[in-house]
Amino acid sequence: MAITQLASIDILNLLVSHGIAEDKKSEYLYGYMEAFMGYLSDQVAGQLSDDDEQAIQSLLQDPTLTPEKIEEFYRKRIPHYDSFLLAGTLTFKKAFLLEYYRGMLEEMVKGKHASVPLWIQLIATAEEDKWNSVAALIAQIEETYAKTVIATS
Repeated sequence: MAITQLASIDILNLLVSHGIAEDKKSEYLYGYMEAFMGYLSDQVAGQLSDDDEQAIQSLLQDPTLTPEKIEEFYRKRIPHYDSFLLAGTLTFKKAFLLEYYRGMLEEMVKGKHASVPLWIQLIATAEEDKWNSVAALIAQIEETYAKTVIATS
């Protein structure tokens, strides 16, 4: 499978979110977006020359600045801009999910939870970019262990 499959699956569907309050889900999503924006900013900055950095600083001073003008600026300076953004988005999303899954596995191992084999399988499946299978494993974990997984995490 390809990592591009990951683009079609909502991040919240890849987290154990059954039974979690909406405000907690919003908190997770906000944390994800905040981390993603920092990652993406670093990736974009790595594509710009010193002259580009000065030009963007000048552009940011413009009181009539719009998101479209910023996007136009980046499109002119970053080859294959859309592909660059997609690749960065998917790379970050995968890394974020793997970190989350490894953290959950660690918690389940500490608690000697019965779901440990599923978490191990989930991580291996995610590393192989089999995201539909990952979503199915998340559903299985939620159906079988949701109350005890959430109580532990």
